[in-house]
Amino acid sequence: MKFGDKKALAEFLAEYIPYLSEMEITSLIEIPPPEIDFTYAFPCFRLAKQEKKSPAQIAQNLTNRIVPPDFIELI
Repeated sequence: MKFGDKKALAEFLAEYIPYLSEMEITSLIEIPPPEIDFTYAFPCFRLAKQEKKSPAQIAQNLTNRIVPPDFIELI
C-alpha cells in the first residue's frame, strides 16, 4: 500500500467496515475542499443507515478503533 492511493485506503478501511465492499468504500472516499488540510475524506452518511447511528458517532467509533498503518498520518 502506498500513500495517496484510494484503493489502498479502501482496502485498509474494509477491515473496519466489513458490510461494504472495497469498491463501495472506494466510491465513498472523497477529496476534501482545499481549506481542509487532508488528502482524503471518508463521509460516514452511508454507514449511518446500516449502523443506525449518527455519522458523527460512526466517525468517532472508527477513529477510536483504527490503528493507522504507515501510510496514514492522521485520522
